[in-house]
Amino acid sequence: MVAKGPSHLTEESAWEMVREAERQFSSGDIPAILASFTEDCVIRYSAQPVMNGRNELKAWLEKRFANQRDYTLHKTLQMLAGNKIGITWEGEWTDIPSGKVMQGRGVEFWTLEGEQTKDWRASFVTWAKGDPSGVTLG
Repeated sequence: MVAKGPSHLTEESAWEMVREAERQFSSGDIPAILASFTEDCVIRYSAQPVMNGRNELKAWLEKRFANQRDYTLHKTLQMLAGNKIGITWEGEWTDIPSGKVMQGRGVEFWTLEGEQTKDWRASFVTWAKGDPSGVTLG
């Protein structure tokens, strides 16, 4: 995706966006998450089918958060180039259907339009806590 005009992002404002996303996802704040995306966003989230728009994102988030408890997340800004941000993350949660405590780590890239994410691409791995041999690609 090509940047539309010069970016106004500074490293400080990019870190603020990353911390806010960390807060939103850790708390399962679906309305705030949706507001951080453009109406016509495109999401390529690992093995999930491509999601187009906030309605598809909302349905996926509702399903995801219904299956997680005690989600903790830490995101780290790795790069800022124009209107693109690259992030690594680590998280831990309880998978409600299995009762297992899970851990995960991944990378994601945001292409921004103003203060909102227009394109989100992510890839990750997960495993049951204490059993990294059971890695599942997300």
